[in-house]
Amino acid sequence: MLKGFYSIPAGSAAIPAGSPNLIHIDRFGIREIDGVGRPQADMYTTELVGADASVYSGQTVKNRTITLSVDAQNEYAARELYRQFPYNTRRRFVFETEYDTYFIEGIIKGMPRTQGTSRRSEFEIPIFCPYPWFRSLRAHEVSVPYGTSFSARQAGDIRAGIVAYAEMAAGGKLRTFELSDNVGNAVSYRSSIYYQHVGTKGYVRLVDTTPGAHGFITMKAIQDITLTNDWVTVPPDEEGITITATFNTSETQNGKFVWYDTWGGI
Repeated sequence: MLKGFYSIPAGSAAIPAGSPNLIHIDRFGIREIDGVGRPQADMYTTELVGADASVYSGQTVKNRTITLSVDAQNEYAARELYRQFPYNTRRRFVFETEYDTYFIEGIIKGMPRTQGTSRRSEFEIPIFCPYPWFRSLRAHEVSVPYGTSFSARQAGDIRAGIVAYAEMAAGGKLRTFELSDNVGNAVSYRSSIYYQHVGTKGYVRLVDTTPGAHGFITMKAIQDITLTNDWVTVPPDEEGITITATFNTSETQNGKFVWYDTWGGI
């Protein structure tokens, strides 16, 4: 059962104070939210010549669209929805259920609206979500020095990416790092030119291994990233996985590693 629905700035780790709970029908008139279950995957098959059969080779889910059916109670409520769902702005949408609190990020496609002479106004709000999976709002986080292995597991049903950070000095330099697991996957960064961190001392994101939503220390870093077998991720099972991170420095660098329970639908 859905208890809360919020539109908050992208990247927010918590629901900001004062954010309206948009599920309140008496205020905002959101009657139905479609597209939060498991989306239908695109199937890849090859038809066999001379036989009534095909060969299955895989499936993917590229994105999802969540559609809100709205019956706004008055013009004030409709204007508030415009503010909560702006154009050309990535937003984080938070769903509270009896089981957990989840988020997904998306961009509003529009608000087609039918305006009549009554006080009510019916329209739909389609939300395009490039990364189609829901993640728990509360993250798993491990802080260990680079060169130390740690165990990672999650409770979801979709493999989860890991965001690796390193604590760097205001003028820190970086040439290589690697993230590997105990099943043979590795993500490594090797560059002939040092990356020069300019700014305050603190944690700097090195890599985000989230499938379909990868991120790197800089936009150009992708040309220096090498994969061994596959991206290092946390599988959707109870066994977990052992992660090892290395960093090219003579000092012991503090590392922070973050991942989320990731779900196909709620």
